[in-house]
Amino acid sequence: MQSAGQAAAQRVDGDVGETNLEDVFERFAREVVGRIGLKQAQAMLRIAMHGEALRQCEGSRRAAARVLAVDRRYVQRLAKERDEAQLRLAPPQQG
Repeated sequence: MQSAGQAAAQRVDGDVGETNLEDVFERFAREVVGRIGLKQAQAMLRIAMHGEALRQCEGSRRAAARVLAVDRRYVQRLAKERDEAQLRLAPPQQG
Protein backbone atom coordinates (compact mmCIF):
# COMPACT_ATOMS: atom_id res chain seq x y z
CA MET A 1 0.00 0.00 0.00
CA GLN A 2 1.28 3.46 -0.93
CA SER A 3 1.76 6.07 1.82
CA ALA A 4 0.35 9.57 1.54
CA GLY A 5 3.86 10.93 1.05
CA GLN A 6 4.62 8.50 -1.76
CA ALA A 7 1.33 9.37 -3.47
CA ALA A 8 2.05 13.09 -3.19
CA ALA A 9 5.61 12.62 -4.44
CA GLN A 10 4.26 10.67 -7.40
CA ARG A 11 1.87 13.52 -8.21
CA VAL A 12 4.75 16.02 -8.06
CA ASP A 13 7.12 13.84 -10.11
CA GLY A 14 4.44 12.91 -12.61
CA ASP A 15 2.70 14.86 -15.31
CA VAL A 16 1.81 18.41 -14.33
CA GLY A 17 -1.00 18.44 -16.85
CA GLU A 18 -1.53 21.34 -19.17
CA THR A 19 -0.09 23.88 -16.72
CA ASN A 20 3.16 25.48 -17.78
CA LEU A 21 4.79 26.47 -14.50
CA GLU A 22 6.83 29.19 -16.17
CA ASP A 23 3.59 30.86 -17.30
CA VAL A 24 2.14 30.56 -13.80
CA PHE A 25 5.16 32.31 -12.27
CA GLU A 26 5.17 35.00 -14.95
CA ARG A 27 1.50 35.78 -14.25
CA PHE A 28 2.24 35.86 -10.53
CA ALA A 29 5.15 38.24 -11.12
CA ARG A 30 2.96 40.57 -13.19
CA GLU A 31 0.45 40.70 -10.33
CA VAL A 32 2.88 41.35 -7.48
CA VAL A 33 5.79 43.42 -8.88
CA GLY A 34 5.46 46.88 -7.43
CA ARG A 35 2.97 45.74 -4.80
CA ILE A 36 5.18 43.57 -2.59
CA GLY A 37 8.91 43.01 -2.30
CA LEU A 38 10.80 39.96 -3.49
CA LYS A 39 11.42 38.69 0.05
CA GLN A 40 7.72 38.91 0.88
CA ALA A 41 6.82 37.07 -2.35
CA GLN A 42 9.36 34.35 -1.52
CA ALA A 43 7.93 34.00 1.99
CA MET A 44 4.39 33.76 0.60
CA LEU A 45 5.44 31.03 -1.85
CA ARG A 46 7.30 29.07 0.86
CA ILE A 47 4.30 29.23 3.19
CA ALA A 48 1.84 28.27 0.43
CA MET A 49 3.97 25.34 -0.76
CA HIS A 50 4.46 24.18 2.84
CA GLY A 51 0.71 24.21 3.47
CA GLU A 52 -0.06 22.41 0.22
CA ALA A 53 2.59 19.76 0.84
CA LEU A 54 1.20 19.09 4.32
CA ARG A 55 -2.32 18.90 2.90
CA GLN A 56 -1.28 16.44 0.18
CA CYS A 57 0.69 14.39 2.70
CA GLU A 58 -2.14 14.34 5.24
CA GLY A 59 -0.11 16.29 7.80
CA SER A 60 3.02 14.11 7.64
CA ARG A 61 6.03 16.42 8.02
CA ARG A 62 8.40 13.70 6.89
CA ALA A 63 6.41 13.08 3.70
CA ALA A 64 6.02 16.84 3.12
CA ALA A 65 9.80 17.22 3.38
CA ARG A 66 10.24 14.52 0.72
CA VAL A 67 7.73 16.21 -1.59
CA LEU A 68 9.38 19.61 -1.10
CA ALA A 69 12.88 18.09 -1.43
CA VAL A 70 13.99 19.63 1.87
CA ASP A 71 15.03 18.40 5.30
CA ARG A 72 12.27 17.60 7.81
CA ARG A 73 13.69 20.25 10.18
CA TYR A 74 13.15 22.87 7.47
CA VAL A 75 9.49 21.83 7.24
CA GLN A 76 9.23 22.38 11.00
CA ARG A 77 10.85 25.82 10.62
CA LEU A 78 8.34 26.66 7.86
CA ALA A 79 5.51 25.72 10.23
CA LYS A 80 6.86 28.23 12.75
CA GLU A 81 7.23 30.88 10.01
CA ARG A 82 3.64 30.22 8.92
CA ASP A 83 2.36 30.54 12.50
CA GLU A 84 4.24 33.82 12.96
CA ALA A 85 2.88 35.19 9.67
CA GLN A 86 -0.66 34.30 10.69
CA LEU A 87 -0.18 36.09 14.02
CA ARG A 88 1.06 39.23 12.23
CA LEU A 89 -1.93 39.20 9.88
CA ALA A 90 -4.56 38.39 12.50
CA PRO A 91 -6.82 41.28 13.55
CA PRO A 92 -6.21 42.53 17.09
CA GLN A 93 -8.31 40.82 19.70
CA GLN A 94 -10.75 42.97 21.63
CA GLY A 95 -10.61 42.45 25.33
